[in-house]
Amino acid sequence: MLIKYLRSHFPVFFFLFLFNTTCLYAQQDCITAIPICQDVYFELNSYDSVGDINELIGGFNTSCINGGEDNSVWYIFTVASAGSFEFQITPNVMNDDYDWTIFDLTNSDCSSIINGTAPEVRCNYSAIPGSTGLSNPYTQTSVPQGGPNQCAPMNVLVGETYVLMVNNFAGSEDGYTLTLSGTAVIFDTIPPKAVGIDPFPCYPPDTLHVTFSEPVTCISIAPDGSDFKIYGPSSPTIIAANSVNCVSGLFTTDIYLVLAAPITVNGDYTLRFQLGSNGNIVLDNCGNEMSFLDSLPFTVAIADAQFDYLLGKTCFGDSVVFFNTSIGDTINSITWDFGDGTGSTDFNPTHNYAATGSYTVTLSIADTGGCFDETSVQINAYVEPPVASFSVSSPPYCVNVPVSFTNSSTGQGLSSEWQFGTAGTTNEQDPDFSFLNEGLFTVLLIATDSIGCADTALADVPINA
Repeated sequence: MLIKYLRSHFPVFFFLFLFNTTCLYAQQDCITAIPICQDVYFELNSYDSVGDINELIGGFNTSCINGGEDNSVWYIFTVASAGSFEFQITPNVMNDDYDWTIFDLTNSDCSSIINGTAPEVRCNYSAIPGSTGLSNPYTQTSVPQGGPNQCAPMNVLVGETYVLMVNNFAGSEDGYTLTLSGTAVIFDTIPPKAVGIDPFPCYPPDTLHVTFSEPVTCISIAPDGSDFKIYGPSSPTIIAANSVNCVSGLFTTDIYLVLAAPITVNGDYTLRFQLGSNGNIVLDNCGNEMSFLDSLPFTVAIADAQFDYLLGKTCFGDSVVFFNTSIGDTINSITWDFGDGTGSTDFNPTHNYAATGSYTVTLSIADTGGCFDETSVQINAYVEPPVASFSVSSPPYCVNVPVSFTNSSTGQGLSSEWQFGTAGTTNEQDPDFSFLNEGLFTVLLIATDSIGCADTALADVPINA
């Protein structure tokens, strides 16, 4: 791309003129626009071509400059004091034809011009040569080729950001003078502020999306994020700062702060600003510094489903007490799935399992912020109460002749207690017992498991003399 442009502020121009330098900047795209930080700009020569991006081409071009850019240059400014805004582009050769357009980027960025969504607030494509701009008593806001080369002044507010594209339709090599006027103050003396952090979509944030009150220069943002520090219930560490606009542009209205680890502790946090590793704090396009005293509060209120449980043994099966330890905004929906076809909506439920097995318990929560989360834990439940049973050796059964009893009870950690009517007792597993008297004796086996659950079995044994 051949550049035939020399931009001068008088002392700089003198230096450049002596060394016959043709160009210091190639700011022919919106993303590399020249910041307006003074009232008069002297452009001694003109740009050639349209830069790397032709923002006014394609099916989304709704500008009055419907033929696209020709040898263009872009300027950007942020309003410092409200009022009327006027300007004049006065060609160095009065027969030259310059066109121009202004887009409002207060709530947009340069890409919005390309896709046709950025508001075009003034535009002049007049074929009349000479001075062109905003002035009274003109009332038109958009002028086609056959109209006058003047448009109505703009009423602007503090903090609004605009870009002005100057279009050298005729391709003249001569430049122009850009003069700003009106009651509004365009020369920016207001420091930039961080005005917003995007809300988190219900999960622990590992990146913060920060927006500024006006464009800030990419070069003033330390890549390691050291211009920023977070204070709060935990101690998040910022390890990088980047912006898509800074990949090929010179300024941005937003950045992403990358954290070493996600913020998992809910609470109120504060983003503060400091001197970065690049030796400066964040600057706007006119060199105004972000204040060290400024801060930006934000709240982390993620929904995080969590629970603990206590497994208790009962004689009717395992009884589980669940403790809901979830965090988040005010939790207004709780659903338990115990994995056995039953559930609960209690905050801390208790559940008895009816059969031995492995169960996946799921807790689902939702909070008033619209966040949802769930978590699952596998629980092994044992539900096998003891079953007492025994067998007796074959008859006949006689006094002072041992009778053999075989214990066939089932259960975990069983202990046995045998009662032989009035004849005696024993805790042996499989006793041989001698009855001293004849008669019908009722033998009772009590089988008790490790948690104290018991079952009994009975048998009548006739003892002969």
